[in-house]
Amino acid sequence: MLTENETTVASKQTVYAEVRERLRSDILSGHLAPGSRLTIAPLTKRYGTSPTPIRAALQELQGQGLVITTPHQGARVRDIDEDYVANIYELRRAIAGILIPRVVRFICDDDIQILESIEMELESAIEDNDLPRHIDASRRFHYFLYSLARNEEALQAMDRTGPLLDVLRLKFGYGPSRPQDVIKTHRKFITALKRRNGAVALELFQTSNERALADLIEQVRKEHVERNKKG
Repeated sequence: MLTENETTVASKQTVYAEVRERLRSDILSGHLAPGSRLTIAPLTKRYGTSPTPIRAALQELQGQGLVITTPHQGARVRDIDEDYVANIYELRRAIAGILIPRVVRFICDDDIQILESIEMELESAIEDNDLPRHIDASRRFHYFLYSLARNEEALQAMDRTGPLLDVLRLKFGYGPSRPQDVIKTHRKFITALKRRNGAVALELFQTSNERALADLIEQVRKEHVERNKKG
């Protein structure tokens, strides 16, 4: 049974999580326009809460890249355009060049079995056309993979950009051929890991990264076209 203090903490965390998700949704949906200022007083009124969860939510969304904070100017909504998305993928490509060779160096058979288990969950989600499960399994696959490199700083850099890409995928989805392409690439990637072939593993990762970028940009463009038609 929770103590009174633990109940209070849990309640505050629930409020904070709700505010964070509502704020993130409003940013991605365009209800809070790119470039618009995010000041505490209007946000507390908008979400019917105190300043504390607002500040916490802004701080986390800043870490995810959705919010920019400038000294003496406060917070504002980042403009998530094609250049910004491309920059994120370029960064992840560069970091992968450090991580993947180290993964091949340190990975063991038990690690590969864990990756195969997560991959089975991912493929099941794809076959069921379950986008949230697909994204969750993909996130766990890559996080576990990167953790094997034993480079905490590089892992944190990957983990900082990952949530934003997850949110964008939840909003825009995948093109019709991308999920099956993911399955094929992951299977080849795991085979390369089993053979401890770092060059092939890195090439597969980089190619998949480029295809993921192209697919996401295509989905963003389609959504914008549809929005303009309705407008």
